[in-house]
Amino acid sequence: KQLSIREMELKFLQSQMNPHFMFNTLEAIGDTMVLLLGQENEATDMIQNLAILLRISLSADTYIVPLRDELEHVKLYMQIMEFRYQGNIRYVIEVPDAMLEMPVVKLTLQPLIENAIQHGLRPRQYQGTVQIKGEILEDAVLIHVADDGVGMTDDAMRQMDFQKIQHIGLRNVYQRLWLIYGDRGKLTVARGKTSGTIVTIWYPK
Repeated sequence: KQLSIREMELKFLQSQMNPHFMFNTLEAIGDTMVLLLGQENEATDMIQNLAILLRISLSADTYIVPLRDELEHVKLYMQIMEFRYQGNIRYVIEVPDAMLEMPVVKLTLQPLIENAIQHGLRPRQYQGTVQIKGEILEDAVLIHVADDGVGMTDDAMRQMDFQKIQHIGLRNVYQRLWLIYGDRGKLTVARGKTSGTIVTIWYPK
C-alpha cells in the first residue's frame, strides 16, 4: 500500500512537469526579480509561495500530516489563486481548533480546491468563493470543500465514479483514501444549498 501511494503521488506530480526543475527555476526567477527591482513585491511573494508548494509536494517523508499543515498548504495555494485572478476568487476556512492536530492524508485538499475553481468558478469568469469546512462526527472526520459556482447537472451527478473519473486530482485523492482507510475512507459529491458543489472527504476519527 505504501508503494502504491507513493507511486500515485509521483505520477500526479510528473503529469504536471518535472517538479524539481520547476522548483529550482522558480527560486532562481524570484531571486533575480528581487535583485533587478531592488526589493520584494507581490509578484516575488507569489513566486516564493509557489516554490514552497512544490517543496511540500516533493517531500517524501510521510503521507500523513496534521490537518494544520495541510491547511497551511491550502492557504499558500489560495493566495496564488487570489493573485492570479485579481481577487475575484476568495476562500474561507472554517475548521474547529480540535481538528487542527488530527491526521489527514497529505495533499488531498488542494486538488479538490483546484477542481472547484476549474469546474465551478471558471464558467462564472473565475468569480466566487471556495469554502473549506471541518466537521467531527462520533466515529468519523469530514472535510468539506464547497464552491458557489455553476454546480453539476443531474447526468454528471449520476455518472460520478471516482475510480474512472478523468480528473487526475480527484481520482488520485480517492485512490489514496481507499488505500489508507479502505472502505472507511471515501469521497462524496453533493449540491450546495443554493448553488455550487460540495465535495466531502470522509475518514475514520
